[in-house]
Amino acid sequence: MKPADGQNGFGRYSVYDSKLGTFHEEGARAKWLLEPTEALDMLLIAEYAHHTDNSTPTLISAASPSIAAASAAAGAVIGPNNVNSADPYTSSTDNSSEGVSLRVNYKFGGETLTSVTAYHRFTTTSDAPVDAAPTALYLRINIDVIHTNKVSEEIRLASPTG
Repeated sequence: MKPADGQNGFGRYSVYDSKLGTFHEEGARAKWLLEPTEALDMLLIAEYAHHTDNSTPTLISAASPSIAAASAAAGAVIGPNNVNSADPYTSSTDNSSEGVSLRVNYKFGGETLTSVTAYHRFTTTSDAPVDAAPTALYLRINIDVIHTNKVSEEIRLASPTG
């Protein structure tokens, strides 16, 4: 099992006076091998990973004089070394990944028949301010949700070498 990992921010949301750039990750993986006979073995693998963060996708390094003044007044001076955000909306990302696979080997007459069946699911949800400016000039926030599901099957027949 992977222990939880994270970061307690690299900047701050100046409007909310909260940390910006925090993240947390955790995960686990387990394997189970079953060998009921000399001719048959099965390996089951399951895994899980989860990531959350509140990193802003765009920190402003250049802007019009009015945006730069508003951002500086809100506590985030615009420039190439800026690590703060004066955006009135925070951003976040939440990713999760789960998967399971089963490998079955069956040996008969010198041949080995292998079947590998797998399923994997990935989900990500993120929201981010669209303009990264200290005023709501455009759309308030952009929300992105993606779900993927994958199933695979592999069948292999191997002959002895020689």
